[in-house]
Amino acid sequence: MGKAIAVLALGLGLVVTAAVWTTETQRLAARRDALILERTGALAAQIRQRLVAYEIALRGGASLFAATDNPSRGQWRAYVSALALDSDYPGIQGVAFAVRLAPEQVGALERSVRDEGFADFKVWPAADRQAESAIVYIEPLDAINLRALGYDMSSNAVRREAMQASRDSGKAVLTGPVTLVQDAGDAPRAAVLLYVPLYRHGAPIDSTQSRSRALLGWVYAPFRPGDLMASLDRGAEAILAVRLLDAAPDGTDRLLFADASEHFAHTTGMTPVRVPIEFAGRRWQLEAFPSAGAASVLERRRPWEYLAGGVLISLLLFGVVWSMATTRDRAHALALSMTQALRRANEALDQRVAERTAELVAANERLRALAEAGVVIGGLPDSGARLDHLAEQARRLVDCDCAVLVPGAPGGGAPSLKVARPLTQARRAELVAAAEKWPRPELPGLVLLPWSDGPGPGPGGGPEVLAVPIRVANDAPRGYLYLAHEAGRHFSPEDLAIVRQLMLLAAAAVATAEAAEEERRARLEAEAANRSKDRFLAIVSHELRTPLHAILGWLGVVERRGDRGESLQRALAVIRRNAESQNLLIDDLLDLARVEQGKLQIDREPVDLGEIVDVVCESQRQVARDRRVTLEASAPRGSFVLGDSLRLQQVVGNLLGNALKFTPAAGRIAVSLRREGARQVIEVTDDGQGIEPAMLGRLFEPFRQGDTTSRRRYGGLGLGLALVRHIVELHGGQVSAHSEGEGHGASFTVSLPRLDGSVPRPSAVLPLAAFDGPAPERKLMIVDDHADAREAVAGLLQDEGCTVIEFDSVDAALAWLAARPKTEWPAIVLCDIEMPGRDGYEFLDDLRALEAQRGDAGEPLPVVAITAHAGAADRSRIASRGFVDLVPKPVRLERLLRLIGEAPGRRPAS
Repeated sequence: MGKAIAVLALGLGLVVTAAVWTTETQRLAARRDALILERTGALAAQIRQRLVAYEIALRGGASLFAATDNPSRGQWRAYVSALALDSDYPGIQGVAFAVRLAPEQVGALERSVRDEGFADFKVWPAADRQAESAIVYIEPLDAINLRALGYDMSSNAVRREAMQASRDSGKAVLTGPVTLVQDAGDAPRAAVLLYVPLYRHGAPIDSTQSRSRALLGWVYAPFRPGDLMASLDRGAEAILAVRLLDAAPDGTDRLLFADASEHFAHTTGMTPVRVPIEFAGRRWQLEAFPSAGAASVLERRRPWEYLAGGVLISLLLFGVVWSMATTRDRAHALALSMTQALRRANEALDQRVAERTAELVAANERLRALAEAGVVIGGLPDSGARLDHLAEQARRLVDCDCAVLVPGAPGGGAPSLKVARPLTQARRAELVAAAEKWPRPELPGLVLLPWSDGPGPGPGGGPEVLAVPIRVANDAPRGYLYLAHEAGRHFSPEDLAIVRQLMLLAAAAVATAEAAEEERRARLEAEAANRSKDRFLAIVSHELRTPLHAILGWLGVVERRGDRGESLQRALAVIRRNAESQNLLIDDLLDLARVEQGKLQIDREPVDLGEIVDVVCESQRQVARDRRVTLEASAPRGSFVLGDSLRLQQVVGNLLGNALKFTPAAGRIAVSLRREGARQVIEVTDDGQGIEPAMLGRLFEPFRQGDTTSRRRYGGLGLGLALVRHIVELHGGQVSAHSEGEGHGASFTVSLPRLDGSVPRPSAVLPLAAFDGPAPERKLMIVDDHADAREAVAGLLQDEGCTVIEFDSVDAALAWLAARPKTEWPAIVLCDIEMPGRDGYEFLDDLRALEAQRGDAGEPLPVVAITAHAGAADRSRIASRGFVDLVPKPVRLERLLRLIGEAPGRRPAS
């Protein structure tokens, strides 16, 4: 009986042992399957998250086009560099832009890119089809990515299908497996491309047809699933052997990635865990097997150990019936525990999937808000509104509790605060005060110990603070944004990436808005300048044509009437007066051109202002009498300054001429010269029309006149007072105007530094009367290609008793001189500078060479330059080349007679 019971106990023990072995095998298999399913699901979630990050980066590139309209290659490079692909987006081969092409646009695109320095750029492959797209931007532009430049991706059926799907849907689309053109010549590796369509900003895209019409191109990223998988966190214990497959619509699966073959050697007959990954129009299948080394992790107690133990226990408890019952209960409890563990694993997996789904939804919302913020910021009216909007959007995107905006420059305004919920005034003041003490970083990052000296806990605790500099291009930061969480919450790497992306988009939008504002200001200034130019040209035309009209009119009178005494004299007087008026207008225009070019120069020497005032007043006294205006002058002699006599005469003449112009008949003009401390002061006062108060501040600007309409009473270009101011300032002086208003007259004051000490008197030019004889009978030569001007000067000199020899070219004059001895040469030569063929400089050089060749004794033949270019630079060049003097056009007879009188061999009467 005992043996029977022992045998029965043994049998029951073996049965129970077998049951326990089976149960433990099932439990370990369930634990293994649950862990593999959990790890596979987590790995699939990482893949989805990485693909979403790729899409965010591409959406950011599309937003760059919306913010800047047409970014340059440098801006694209800056954007991609700021993404930090290696650290934040591992796996991406590059970020690129492919432009949509019409057949007729291929040539223009190739020339444009070649002009940027890519001499070998072309759209390829040509084959027998017309190109539809071309890669124009790809960064980083290394030797590998350079191979893809110009590639028409629509030439490949797989790529073309994804590009068209992206274009028609307006969404990101993933291709099937392809071979990258960057791998040309290398062992091909499976790769895919992610496309995001780029539409024309503002164009309607509410239908497939409208999206096709509005398409500009694609922002895309090539990447290899193998590189993506290598960058994922698969845990410290490699318990999975995985394959990533692309499930094609036709039911075929194409391999994207697989672990090394040795990891699958033991999986024959095993059923893998499959997790689908739906993204961007493609369905991937992640298959996972337990790896060869997973047994050491999953099966720390192997089923055969339970079997051996059960047999041993059965043998030990042959005769112990109650122990068999205890073993059975224990096995039942163990099975129940395994079931509960499996249920908990399934619940945890469901929770993780739900959390990942919520994270993807939140990422999509962030992406949408990020794109909207980049567009809205560029449309705000000013910098303050843009910064406030940027602070609020950043706070919302990272879901923090408050954002403090601190101006970048001292005196740029008070910090502003954006909060998620109302705060007390005291708490707001504490946050602002703390933010003003926080560091000003160059790059976004967390602030170390932000609450060590301010609100919140002390060192080692307190909410996190993320500091973000706000800058546009390479300018100094416009401000600093501080984002703060409540205690216990932390900023994630995704938060930092989102903030960086927002700052890049905001910087591009602000730069675009500011460039538009600057362009608008420049356009308005250019339009105002054009209007001013038109008014000026109209006035110049009127002022130049008016004297010309009088000259031509009186010439017509002379031609019809002939020589009739008084009528002829009047005609000549009118012609001379209008010609001189026209000459003054031209001189003013030339002086203004020298002023604008900074080339108006003065010859400084001691000048007696009293003498200048007397000379100018005497020259205008007859004009004053004709206009019945009383002209009074009070200018004591001996009032010296260091300056240019002719320019100072121009100053006094312009002021006096201005007073005569605006003073009516029976009016009074007073010109006075007085000493005030270390300065000499000239004052020109009249009781004429006066000046409106609004005009006083702009009176000395070029072309500034009180009346610019077609009914204006007074002529002129409005240059006289502008030249007065510039000449006076070149002398170290000041000029000002004063008037009580229209009808109350005006007063102009010129103040110049006084010259103290002994003043050497400049040597005076001897007048004509100082020379013997009524008029010198001298032989002169005139070389000028302009017949009218040459004959006029010759006629004037012949009337003065001179013998004049005329030539219209340099060669003719030199030939005449070479054929005669020096005793027959003229006493002086008047030579024009600018002539066709050979100019006056060549004449002088050849004349000196002729004199040297002939070896003639005596002084060289003096040559005087006649030219319309009489600036300081022209005078310096003419003097350095050997001319004895310069006579500016139009030629004045008095000046010529002085030069003739001073020629070698002429001496004044004793």
